[in-house]
Amino acid sequence: MSVWVRADDSISVCLFWRRPIDKIIVQSLGDRLYINDSPSIIDSFLFEYGEKFDILCNSEFYISDGNTERMLIGRVFGCVGKQIFAKIHLDDWLLLTLLGEFPSNTPQSALDAGAVILRSFALSYKHHKNCDVCDRTHCALLCKPQSIPRKYRKAVENTKNLVLTYNDVIIPATITANCGGNTLPAEKVWGVSAQWSVGVPDSFCSPLHWQYNVESSRLDTLFDIPFSRWKFQNDTSVYVGKYITTFELWDTLVNIFDWGTIKSPTFTFQVVGDSIAISGDGFGHRVGLCQDGATVMANRGYTMEEILLYYFPLAKITYLKK
Repeated sequence: MSVWVRADDSISVCLFWRRPIDKIIVQSLGDRLYINDSPSIIDSFLFEYGEKFDILCNSEFYISDGNTERMLIGRVFGCVGKQIFAKIHLDDWLLLTLLGEFPSNTPQSALDAGAVILRSFALSYKHHKNCDVCDRTHCALLCKPQSIPRKYRKAVENTKNLVLTYNDVIIPATITANCGGNTLPAEKVWGVSAQWSVGVPDSFCSPLHWQYNVESSRLDTLFDIPFSRWKFQNDTSVYVGKYITTFELWDTLVNIFDWGTIKSPTFTFQVVGDSIAISGDGFGHRVGLCQDGATVMANRGYTMEEILLYYFPLAKITYLKK
């Protein structure tokens, strides 16, 4: 079975999403840079606040805001201090996000499964107002400048034109680092209907259990009411002066305390003196393919198809049709 897909083979990416920037550094890692369609005799540029730019390169190049580094292939353009965009061929985007999302010890069949999932996610719909995806884990993480192992290129080649579908529609399939021993349905995490997504008991994953301690005073200032008045209504909603999803609460906490501190959106609070112990299971949103579990499956000889259908039992693996 095939499904129709847009003719455009490129992905639009918003770079340095949700980060104020006052400079952009662009440097070639090989081929010549083109500035406004003209070849440049130098291979490095600094653009400061308010400057517009439009750069094209046919191979890998480096872009940084002075804090975060990204490797790109294709076009990058925008205005410093406003929004910076990249336009990347779908296969190149898959390669760069596989490098960003999957560690170097990932076995081939798990990488192949990741390529199908990322392609499905990117082609399912626009995930941001002005572009298809962002460069952060909110969508898919673009990698830092690095050499590209052959197996990542093979994953893109091995899965050419393959996507996951449900009722002949491409699904926004997702990846999580560790599912905590059980993946979660998308509806439980994001509060939106997603019939393609079901929770799967994961016997291959070694569940991660974590705890993070924070002073209660730091939580008191996050919303209009202090922490002592927060009320969890159910698994997906919390009252903090207004109702927000627990995923929105997680996103807020992660932006305050940094990625990797509060590892998943399924957590509990326990008051310990003047501190709050936040604890939970898993790493990431816990929806879709579990990277830890998929790695174990691949090492035990499971194929890409078997891995995908284990984590997405209601989906079909489908060829795109132009």
